[in-house]
Amino acid sequence: MYDYLGDAIDDIQLTNYGLLAVSGYVAVELILIRGESIFADGCISAGRNVRLWDPNSGVLLWEEVTSQGPAPTRAVFGGLFSLDGDHSVVLTAASVAMISVKDGQVKVQTLPESFTQAAVEAAELTWQVGSDNSVLFAMAGPVMLQVEMATGKVLNQFTRPEIKEGDKGDVQATTVLRRDSEEGKTAAVTLTKDQLLLQGLENKDNMAEIALSSLKLDGDKVVAIDVSISNSLVLVLASGKRAILKVTSALAVEVASVVPAGGVLMESVTDDSVLFHAAAKSSGSAAEVTSYSLDKSLTPASWDAQLDLASFGGDVSRAFVGCPNTKKDSAPSCRAVLVLKDDALIMTSNEVEAEAANNGNVQWVREEALANIKRVRWITPAETEIEKQALKRIPSFMEEVELEIKRLQQLVEKLMSFSTLFEESSRQRGVDRSRAARKEPPNAHLFGFSKYIMVLTDSGKLFAIRAEASTVAWSAFVGPEYQLYVTRDHPALGSGAELLLVSNSTDLVWLDGDDGRKLDAVSAGAATGASWVVVLPKRKHLTTDEEPTARRTVAVIAEDSLKVSLYPKVTAEFAHPELEHFYFYRYDESTNVLRGYVIENEGDAEKVNYHASEVWSVVLPRDQQVIATSHHHDHSVVDSAVTITGDDSLLIKYLNPNLFGLATIATEPAVGDNEPTSVLHVSLIDSVAGRIIHRARHSHATGPVRMVQSENWLVYSFWNSKEKRTEMVSLSLFDGAVGMYSLNPWKRPSWTSSRSSFDSKAPFVLQKSFIYPTKITVSAKLQP
Repeated sequence: MYDYLGDAIDDIQLTNYGLLAVSGYVAVELILIRGESIFADGCISAGRNVRLWDPNSGVLLWEEVTSQGPAPTRAVFGGLFSLDGDHSVVLTAASVAMISVKDGQVKVQTLPESFTQAAVEAAELTWQVGSDNSVLFAMAGPVMLQVEMATGKVLNQFTRPEIKEGDKGDVQATTVLRRDSEEGKTAAVTLTKDQLLLQGLENKDNMAEIALSSLKLDGDKVVAIDVSISNSLVLVLASGKRAILKVTSALAVEVASVVPAGGVLMESVTDDSVLFHAAAKSSGSAAEVTSYSLDKSLTPASWDAQLDLASFGGDVSRAFVGCPNTKKDSAPSCRAVLVLKDDALIMTSNEVEAEAANNGNVQWVREEALANIKRVRWITPAETEIEKQALKRIPSFMEEVELEIKRLQQLVEKLMSFSTLFEESSRQRGVDRSRAARKEPPNAHLFGFSKYIMVLTDSGKLFAIRAEASTVAWSAFVGPEYQLYVTRDHPALGSGAELLLVSNSTDLVWLDGDDGRKLDAVSAGAATGASWVVVLPKRKHLTTDEEPTARRTVAVIAEDSLKVSLYPKVTAEFAHPELEHFYFYRYDESTNVLRGYVIENEGDAEKVNYHASEVWSVVLPRDQQVIATSHHHDHSVVDSAVTITGDDSLLIKYLNPNLFGLATIATEPAVGDNEPTSVLHVSLIDSVAGRIIHRARHSHATGPVRMVQSENWLVYSFWNSKEKRTEMVSLSLFDGAVGMYSLNPWKRPSWTSSRSSFDSKAPFVLQKSFIYPTKITVSAKLQP
């Protein structure tokens, strides 16, 4: 089921009339597992929308499409290139569109279906424009096209012979289209295990066979052709280095340069015969940008951008470099936009300017990582000296009284600071100035308004954002392989909030939520097989515990043996009443089964030995696919145990913190003349007993499905493909009801304050459905 993410930019071109942008719709097939992992399969309609923007004002000048009718799915984008100053061409797997940049007139020529299918199967296109700009050569898999640019007519179509298995060897054997470095004529270049085969396309009598052993590579082995470079011929070597080759008009090949390993290699946006390499220096304090040209008459350019790369991910992931001002026999004036590993953008240049020189050749830095957020949590930072006072145990009654007196004194001091009649100390004035510089309210923490929003991005950047000031308190690059958990969300026993990072290989890292300092780290993965990480409930600290800090325990379960290990180790020897009757569940994607487990102590009074045991399983039908889940959060609170109806009756809420929601989707086969129908199943399952409490079925329902759960209710939305609308459903679960005359001084309702998941009595469910007028992107519960 596809979630349409809207328009995604495929390519941008700066023309004489403005900024030309090509984009297409992107749909992603989402599978949410326990609200954590997302498995996505993209479906794109690339290169469909063409827009011209004014580069100075940002005004949209015109907008057109490159295909009529419904947007084609799985349309592979080939490229956007300029034919002359007035015309540009958009190439996709399905069509070639000639665009008049000045007025937006579009002339589209549909390409043969065999070429489109080959491009979809290969998932890529390679193309070149002939030396006289009259012919376009395009290749998708083995299918080759020759298109006349003036009319869009296909002049020639043929299928190239596939590379034999015996010629592939250990290299990534492939065929690409490139131009020679002297006359700009197009040739097909094929890499095999021991040679390069070059075939001229404009002059078919021109061909050559180049042995890889004849290339001057100092013994390094060729493994592939760098397909990210569109025009120049670049080979990828086994050492990670890249060799830039110069192709003559006679299709002779020589090594022009060998680029060091690491970093990124890209073509100049102003001259496709010049390549730039951007990479981190070994010191980690700068990014180096170096040019490589096939024309030896051009002066090379090289400069450093001074910045702490470690805090930005440690390397460059993409780069866009251009030299608009080039002078003969002098170093060109170049500018570069570097995309760092954490998605930050920096603008750097080799131009000698006083301001740029003082900033280490960095003109500006933008944090773009926040555009792709995968997890958000809240914490309360430690603001006062009282909260930072270290305690070794739970305070006694007298210690609590002393702490309250200190808090009262601090409150009086703060209230006095509101008036200008009282003189403040220089230290307090300094603190207030610091807060004013960050636009922070000075007394927010006294009223519980001082919060950090902890944000983990897809690129692996962790931010602590002050909610009341919208400023970044601290940030750190942790890596995209980590997930974020909060083990303590407020100061306790003199320690601040505590964060837990869990990697794919079960590396555990604890951070101080106040400043991002690393508190502890351990590799908790099993020797063989995978491991599961479960954050246990908050432990009830006993007066006999001698902990230096209040730590929340994390259980790591080995998948093979189900043995449970507790971390951090300082809490492993303490009593763990929270492990008694502790249940958790997992979804096994390979078998499409939900499994529930309980943790038990198989040891004796002297030594504990925790193991997990499977207690229930729910087998989902093979044709059903999990697309959304919901569950109660640890910090959830209950506003009221009852709901008051219009006649003053009471509905007793079914409050089960072990309840979670599961949405699956399947396609029912066609019956008679009817088409196959998509069906959504929504289930509410008790994670302790594995019992399905309630189940709903919706025909003609497709994704995206959004679910949110709290107290006794579940709200979810879906797209009705038959009625072409978004529908929202609300489920409310109740244990019973109290009549309007059942509450009086002589009669009191009775209901138990505790319940068991194994009780046979099921709640009754009230369901309401609504039509929502617009698309729902995200749904969430607000905190009371």
